[in-house]
Amino acid sequence: MTRLPPTTPLPVRLTAHDRLQLEIKTELLSPGPSVEKASWCVDLWFALPQATGIAPGSYSSDDFYEDLRSYTRLKTPVVPLADLVRATGPGSPLSALSALASTSRGSRVTGSEARTVVQECKLLSAILKSQLRDRFMAQSGLETDSVEEEALELADLLTDLMTAWRSVREQLDSYELPERCRDVLSYTDESLSVQTETAALDQVLALPKERRDAAAASRLKGLADQERAHREDKGWRTLVGDAHEGSEYVDQARLLKKYVSSVLHLHLQPNRWDGLARAGIPAFAAGLAMLWAVGAQIGMFLAWDMQLQRGVSFGFLGVFTLLAVIAYILKDRIKAGTTRALTRRLPAVLSDRRNDLHMPDLEEPVGRISERMGFVRSSEMPPDVQALRTASTRAHLLLIADQDVLHYSRRIDMRPRLTATQFPRVDGLSDILRLNVWRWIRTYARTRKAIPFVDDDGEVQTRKLDNLYFVDVIVRFERLAPTPASQLSHLRLALNRRGLVGVEEVGPPA
Repeated sequence: MTRLPPTTPLPVRLTAHDRLQLEIKTELLSPGPSVEKASWCVDLWFALPQATGIAPGSYSSDDFYEDLRSYTRLKTPVVPLADLVRATGPGSPLSALSALASTSRGSRVTGSEARTVVQECKLLSAILKSQLRDRFMAQSGLETDSVEEEALELADLLTDLMTAWRSVREQLDSYELPERCRDVLSYTDESLSVQTETAALDQVLALPKERRDAAAASRLKGLADQERAHREDKGWRTLVGDAHEGSEYVDQARLLKKYVSSVLHLHLQPNRWDGLARAGIPAFAAGLAMLWAVGAQIGMFLAWDMQLQRGVSFGFLGVFTLLAVIAYILKDRIKAGTTRALTRRLPAVLSDRRNDLHMPDLEEPVGRISERMGFVRSSEMPPDVQALRTASTRAHLLLIADQDVLHYSRRIDMRPRLTATQFPRVDGLSDILRLNVWRWIRTYARTRKAIPFVDDDGEVQTRKLDNLYFVDVIVRFERLAPTPASQLSHLRLALNRRGLVGVEEVGPPA
């Protein structure tokens, strides 16, 4: 398997989503719509401090999966903003919608054309959201003049977008469209309007205060007012009004975001064979136990040649009853012991959880996610993982202090060719995990600790310092098919009793 160079960006990103949730986001690039199958695996090793109280006997896989939330969707296609806003832009949904509007000759669109309208309209809004987010992130740290240039350019781009969109929509409105197409045109118009107003005003706020009356700011504020007035004319919600109306605006914006992003959603369904296998273990154990109980009673009847029509003494009946009770107790022990034994061996055959990924219009799954969680001793970790973990300034202490390490493995299989039959723009998957760390921090000591020291004058003083606990996290990303490759990274979580303080990448020792 090819080892990717350290300079290659790790497609797995760990961030603090909030004080109690660690977000693990993985971007999985599809090898192309002609490929039958692609597979990836992400392994995470969490070396938890003893103060965490997380160990094999106190933290089960059920506890872990109760703390874990997952969301897997199709990756948002990448279309540069300069192309996205033009009806002739390469890869822009506007281009696909414009071509459909100009080539349709009849008054009624076909089922395939209706699906294209729904898909491309939602994608237009979803891609815009992604591009605007990346644009604002790239602006951080720019000089004032550069930010002003960015503001003028954004005003042009957003104006072009709304002009091109409303021209295409006017053409599509002239056809006899199904109700779902008219709905998506209306909601996309509202979503684009909200995003345009918000982006324009965010760009104004990114300017220095003394430059918020310049030409760029005036154009952006005029564009924002124009979109607000447009929504007022349509009877849609705006931020203008009392606090209650403002809350409704926020709720509507959230619903619009969810609506347009649904084009990328994949539905998780538990693998049915896993459920049958897990349900079969207690059933098999119960059957085996019952077979023992019945066999024991039959054996006693045959051994003592018992016939109920003959007279049987009470003493004999008492002995028989006692033996029957013992047989029944043993039956329960056989059932419990068999269930435990087979359940312990099940992970060697099945993952903890397996979920199939489905698209709304396909019966066949387009992918599968398999998960495993368990504890390993730090000395038993794979050599490359152990070497990376101990290559920091804490290496010696890590080597001599063997500990339990929480290991979580997540394998993702995808069928790009099948996915492309319903979603031709398939670029890959975005896999997002959110791990709640409350169980990890509940036993930590106070967030600040008083440490005594001797100052320059020889006096004993105390200083309160942040009392942080560190969790080393080793991430191994593997592309299993079609071209195997792997990559390792070492990160560290800083926590206190209130939650996550930060996530940092650990480099080699100086």
